[in-house]
Amino acid sequence: MRRITAGDVSPVIGVCWLETGNCTGLWYNCDAEGQPVTPNKRYFDYHPVYSAMRRVLVDGQVMVENIPFWIKTMRPDSGPFAGKLCKIISPGPAEGFRPYPAFLSPSGDVLERIYIGAYQGTGEANNTVGSRPGKVPLASLDFPSMQTRCTNRNTGGVEGFRMWDFYQYSALCLLFLIEHCTTESQGVMGRGYVDATAATYTDDAKNCEWRGYVGLYGNLWQMCDGIRIATNGQIEMFRNDGSRQWVNTGKTAPAYNGTGPQYAITTFAGKVAGVDFDEVFVPETQGGYTAGTFPDNFYGRNGSAGNVLYVGGTWSYASGAGLFCWYLCNPASS
Repeated sequence: MRRITAGDVSPVIGVCWLETGNCTGLWYNCDAEGQPVTPNKRYFDYHPVYSAMRRVLVDGQVMVENIPFWIKTMRPDSGPFAGKLCKIISPGPAEGFRPYPAFLSPSGDVLERIYIGAYQGTGEANNTVGSRPGKVPLASLDFPSMQTRCTNRNTGGVEGFRMWDFYQYSALCLLFLIEHCTTESQGVMGRGYVDATAATYTDDAKNCEWRGYVGLYGNLWQMCDGIRIATNGQIEMFRNDGSRQWVNTGKTAPAYNGTGPQYAITTFAGKVAGVDFDEVFVPETQGGYTAGTFPDNFYGRNGSAGNVLYVGGTWSYASGAGLFCWYLCNPASS
């Protein structure tokens, strides 16, 4: 890439997608106008959104607190990033920005904060899911049973617990990508627990840690609500207004090739049916490892029963596991 001169850095920061392929693509930080900037690590440690990520106890569970951010997507008309997709966040409202969907209530209000489990889900009393160290995560449950275990915690005045959804997962993916400008999560967080023959404790993640989270990939597949594949192969998602209403995007998900994992090259773009694909990462095309922009395994839709999303990979996925590892092969009943 030719030498460029970076401008001043403000709390408004983003990432520009410059190239696809070559295993991880090419990404570079940008400012509110889609022009290049070069913040250092210390910048993110003091950034309002990143520095607010902290572990807290909620109903006795170890959670990571996240404050809202606002997003703008654009393709600059001029400069070294002209025509390239930029995903930009602001720690507060600003012209041209909208609240990121993960932080919207069902009524459309901006939540002051959200909490996401610091650990993979563990089995707790009263048929609930927890987030605690020193335990082996839950396994061998179907999707509806896991959803029920998550909502079972909402008793005795406790409310708001549920399976994490696609927008919450995507918020972490976006924040990670803006901070590190790479889709190679194993190179940043550590390889993870991906070279074993069985699941392990939630806090035994082989250095797979980032801003309070442990085990965002590896160990066990993690179910993710808010996105699914209809029986006709088309992608259905929650609307991006916080309502949690399902809409059919009319976009057909890439198909599993029946032999092994592929790697996502490009993602869907643009606005359709209450969804803005530029705000998230939904694979549109796939190919071999060197052709991929995301270096983690991608398993597309499979069969005709409709599929749900699992992310991260398992204890045996080696280099194929990671923050952007997707599995769309199973129906909710699996």
